[in-house]
Amino acid sequence: MIRSTAVRLHLPCPVVETALLAFGAAVVAGLVGGALGSSRIGLALAAGLALGAVNPFLVSLSLRAGFEFRNLSLGRLILLTVAAVAIAGIIGVGAWVVILSLATAQAMLAIFGALESAR
Repeated sequence: MIRSTAVRLHLPCPVVETALLAFGAAVVAGLVGGALGSSRIGLALAAGLALGAVNPFLVSLSLRAGFEFRNLSLGRLILLTVAAVAIAGIIGVGAWVVILSLATAQAMLAIFGALESAR
């Protein structure tokens, strides 16, 4: 019998739902940008939203590896920011576009997390 070696991510359901919402927003941003004639801006917005949606999964992986949340937070944020700047350079737009949409995804996660914990 072959066993799967895939890493199981133990994330609260609202976090997964919000990450999926951010991925959905990324798809919409890319499509709307393309429809409005600015496919590079739409792609940059989509990339930032997708990067932001990946952050909870990175948090889960680091926690499952035994690291404390605060020990890797700055490194993870630097990694996401460097990725955002690199993606902006590849797409050919200002880095602020990707970083702004990355921050939007993070704000979505924070707001939905706060609303869920308030229940």
